[in-house]
Amino acid sequence: MDMWKFFDITHREHILCNPMSLEKLEQLITLLPLKSGARVLDIATGKGEFLIRLAERHRQMTGTGVDFSPYCIADVHKKQ
Repeated sequence: MDMWKFFDITHREHILCNPMSLEKLEQLITLLPLKSGARVLDIATGKGEFLIRLAERHRQMTGTGVDFSPYCIADVHKKQ
């Protein structure tokens, strides 16, 4: 059984792959005091929503997302 395929099926309609609400994610992004040129590493990035929203708010940052799931990584590439 492909564990990542099962995970993809169960999380297909989810924006975030964790129990955090979108409101709390937005609050977290608002509280981060990123300087111009900041570099952010997101381990277990899932579908990359945190980095995407962070980059929309802080244009001068660089983000790197790491995830094991090939399905989540494919979803992130579709968003680009």
